[in-house]
Amino acid sequence: MGVKTEIPQHVAYVRRASFGTRLAGWPTAMPSDDGTAMRRWILRGSVRGYSETRECGGQVAFGSRRVNFSKGPVVLESIQEIVYVAYDWIKWLHVVSVIAWMAGLLYLPRLFVYHCAAPAGTHTSETFKVMERRLLRAIMGPAMVATWVFGLLLASVHDWTSGWLIAKFALVLVLSWHHHAQARWRKDFEADRNVRPARFYRIQNEIPTALMILIVLFVIVKPF
Repeated sequence: MGVKTEIPQHVAYVRRASFGTRLAGWPTAMPSDDGTAMRRWILRGSVRGYSETRECGGQVAFGSRRVNFSKGPVVLESIQEIVYVAYDWIKWLHVVSVIAWMAGLLYLPRLFVYHCAAPAGTHTSETFKVMERRLLRAIMGPAMVATWVFGLLLASVHDWTSGWLIAKFALVLVLSWHHHAQARWRKDFEADRNVRPARFYRIQNEIPTALMILIVLFVIVKPF
């Protein structure tokens, strides 16, 4: 078991990892080998409750590099190491982003269904245009970007050859394509040139649901 070290007050406490470490979540100026200052993430605390750590005498493996927390603060030297320690926080952000993105993907086609019944140029039609534009730009777009960013960070510490992970990324690519398809359909409504019937959008409304079910299956069950 490693020896606990005190975290300075000016360093923000972010999380206690499952194996008992603490991540100082504030980039702190640290002296480099040549005497210049550089910003690093500092990992402090004790290592406990982690089988591999106990067997290795206070060491944890980050890829090919081993660090020993029993000797005091450790500098995280790569994105993968930061993700490894802050994994739960990144997963939380990823899940929130996915929920916001899916809400938009399921709601926008439903707006299209009702928009089909509103004659072009009417107040109702113009109201739908505003709702559709704000939904896409203020919620769906940022949520999709955040989903990809946090998802790729999480995947960086997994085995990229895993069948379930490859299948998940393939389905998320399809989901992203459907997002852009909805963006094109919105432009058709905005320009009053939509020729598709309401039934078309009802069918499209089910596609994100089916993709979501499969993605969650691969992430939770990991069938292959």
